[in-house]
Amino acid sequence: MLIFHDLSRKSEYPTVAALGFFDGVHLGHRAVIAEAVKQARAQNGKGAVFTFEPPHHTDRAVSKSDVKLLQSPESRDRVMEELGVELVLCPPFESFYNFSPEEFVREILKNCLNCRGVVCGEDYRFGKKGAGNVALLRELAEPMGIAVTALEPVTWKGETVSSSRIRRCLLEGDTELAGELLGTPYAVCGKAVRRGEELCLRLPPEMALPAEGCYHGLDNRFRRIRHTYLFYFRGKGWRSGRRNRIEQVFSSHIIPYTIQIQPFRTHHLWTRIFR
Repeated sequence: MLIFHDLSRKSEYPTVAALGFFDGVHLGHRAVIAEAVKQARAQNGKGAVFTFEPPHHTDRAVSKSDVKLLQSPESRDRVMEELGVELVLCPPFESFYNFSPEEFVREILKNCLNCRGVVCGEDYRFGKKGAGNVALLRELAEPMGIAVTALEPVTWKGETVSSSRIRRCLLEGDTELAGELLGTPYAVCGKAVRRGEELCLRLPPEMALPAEGCYHGLDNRFRRIRHTYLFYFRGKGWRSGRRNRIEQVFSSHIIPYTIQIQPFRTHHLWTRIFR
């Protein structure tokens, strides 16, 4: 799978592209990507994804500037490749956020991705300050030979699957449901560091994290041997010239790795805290 971060790169092949932020490839995103790949193969093209790197500043007036990621970029790209995506265009947000809807369609969809079609959710927005909707996307894209497919939301247990719903699950400590909505176990990646007699997992500040509580963690570094840990997650911030950090306490070696978090249910009186 090819991954481009530069808008000057051009696809040599016709594509059908899935459009979205894809902060975590949940069930709704998977449906959009699967449809794009299906259409691309029917046209002898390549399945593609257009997404973007989150803004590097904290201006809340800018879309996605304060959003926490549900999957790391590495995990997201791996899922996309498993779904059959052959090309990902993921430029920095700052490189195109001033594009008008017309510029977005012309420069990104037509010139960069060589699109023959695009697939998105019915609530997709694009262009500066989200000025464009699906109706405008059809109006601008179809005269350029780009077909537009907008999918209805995917539901799970009677509720729409969305990134905000998954974040709500994490805030409630329900990592099991978060994993079901993602289509893969909820996982975080960090670096283990020693603090006195404890080992703590230092996590990237851009990741969405679960509520405080006690969890089972599955260490997936090794294919044949999996190590399961019982650890207590707590939010802890301190001043160090940077933003507050968050750590997790567990027992392991001091090397980076990914943990799949599964809820640990206990008969402890504090059932709201311990899960």
